[in-house]
Amino acid sequence: MDVQRISQLIAKRLGLPFLAALLFMACGGGSSAQTGQWPKQADPQTFQKLMQEHPEAVVLDVRTPGETAKGMIAGAKAMDFNSPDFKQQAASLPKDKPVLVYCLSGGRSKAAADYLRRQGYAEVTELQGGILQWKAANLTLETSQQTAVEQAMTLEAFESRVQSESYVLVDFQAKWCKPCQMMKPDIQRLLKEQSELRLIDVDVDASPAIAEAYQVQALPTLHWYKEGKLINSTLGLQSFDELKGLWEKLKKN
Repeated sequence: MDVQRISQLIAKRLGLPFLAALLFMACGGGSSAQTGQWPKQADPQTFQKLMQEHPEAVVLDVRTPGETAKGMIAGAKAMDFNSPDFKQQAASLPKDKPVLVYCLSGGRSKAAADYLRRQGYAEVTELQGGILQWKAANLTLETSQQTAVEQAMTLEAFESRVQSESYVLVDFQAKWCKPCQMMKPDIQRLLKEQSELRLIDVDVDASPAIAEAYQVQALPTLHWYKEGKLINSTLGLQSFDELKGLWEKLKKN
């Protein structure tokens, strides 16, 4: 009995709608699983799982040499996104392999991933929150040698300064962080207007121990202290009016 005859018998017994649905499922049209879809972003645990499941993938660290010297994800390839020859280096990456890219907090890795996708790299995944979130998830980094980067400020010195002033604004920032640099003039303007407010400027690259101790997971981050106690924490770029409004509110409490 041929296929056409079988189909006619099924149609008579079960009805045409059932047959259509059966054939649709058989062809795979009813499957909602998209196992072939590559994720554009991944949390630290998923990022690590992708590395384990795809050992052929290129893990790309797009931070500066100063940052990578303090530790990288095991097996990662360093390629500074801010370097003038980044595009030339990126051209050497194989397009037939997945690329897993990360930076400190996610900004540079997103820009790098977007660039790679425009160049024809179809399977590119960014680490959400970057190394800051990787560390927050208690995942390890690998260093080629004992880190010997001189810190601009020790944790003890930082805490001593916080305790010694009535009102302190701590600006956790980095030179490569554009929002951090954009906000600096407004912070300085606020300091000129509010003489009782003191600033502690913490470069997270120069003083990583402080950033880690205070669980700074993205930049820019501002901590506001009164009499040595943390009273507020804000994240992201803020205007002068927003900074001043928050300060005036905190000062009243």
